[in-house]
Amino acid sequence: MPSVVCSLSVAPRDALAAFIFGTLALTEVIISPALSGSLRLNALCVVAMAAPLAFVRLAPLTAAVLALTALTLQTALLTPASNLLSYLVLLGLMASGTAVWARNARAAAVALALCLVHPLIALVLLTGDPWEDLLFWVPFALSCWLIGSVLRVRAQAASERASERLAQAERERRAAQTERARVARELHDVVAHAVTLATIQAQVARQALPVGADESVAALQALERTCRAALEDLRRMLGVLRAVDASRDPQPGLDDLQAVAERARSTGRHVALHIDAAALVGIAAGAALTVHRIVQEGVTNALRHAPGAAIEITVGRQGDELVVAIRNGPGAGGDVAAVASAGSGLAGMRERVGLWDGRMDAGPSDDGGWALVARLRAGQVVAT
Repeated sequence: MPSVVCSLSVAPRDALAAFIFGTLALTEVIISPALSGSLRLNALCVVAMAAPLAFVRLAPLTAAVLALTALTLQTALLTPASNLLSYLVLLGLMASGTAVWARNARAAAVALALCLVHPLIALVLLTGDPWEDLLFWVPFALSCWLIGSVLRVRAQAASERASERLAQAERERRAAQTERARVARELHDVVAHAVTLATIQAQVARQALPVGADESVAALQALERTCRAALEDLRRMLGVLRAVDASRDPQPGLDDLQAVAERARSTGRHVALHIDAAALVGIAAGAALTVHRIVQEGVTNALRHAPGAAIEITVGRQGDELVVAIRNGPGAGGDVAAVASAGSGLAGMRERVGLWDGRMDAGPSDDGGWALVARLRAGQVVAT
């Protein structure tokens, strides 16, 4: 049994079940007209039958052997089991319990054999009941064992699903962390580029001032020093996020979307790229970089999970939102649902979109394909 359903101590509910069974079985023995032998010895046998129920999940085969042995001794020396309803309950509990908690298939099979043979010993051989009674007891024990086996399979499936959910959540968490680090590196480049330009512009403006404009020169010199200090702070604080072998290429933007589409077309796909250039004039470099990464991820998913499907890329604006959409039709044998389950790339994209106070939706489309739509609150900036 998987470790998730095993315990190193007696479960409270198992102890409660043992107590309830023992109480009812003892009551039945006391009021039974077939009571034979000392009541104290009968009570001792009942305790020996009930106690193993408390640790059936810890040692199922041992529990079955002990409980059924105690019942056999009671039948042979004291009150016959054929006159006790508690025998029916105990046999059912042991058959189903051993099927659920057995450590392996061999132990479960041994427990089943024990539960099938015990009615022959306790009822037919010891008490002289008719052989025909086995036509009830054997199917009953087998049915209880099968019910326990079904419960075992369901418990294992639930455990596996829970483990997969935890693993998926961990993969998404790591993907989000990786994406945050990547975003930080990229924003470092974008911001550092902007601060460098501001430094150069301040220097050029200072040099262009006429002689005697001392106050303006001093202000521009202070601006230069501030920009250089800010640039140095950026390098110290965020530079550590850049891996030693990280690419030093310029960060991509809207102008590089055509290259993404061309790479997809080189695989034989039909790729349509629609960019509303007029509506995107003056978009901040960070937002343009996010758009590029979203398109890159969406196209990659379409190539991977929708073989042969056409791809449509749309980048435009709706009000104050920058809208990026990547859609593809149904693939030839591709599993659209796999995109949702893969999840790690999409989790990273959601991190990026969240930086722009946006949202992203990804899921199957009405035509059987897949659609990824991201909306970013990335307002236009004044072009300089």
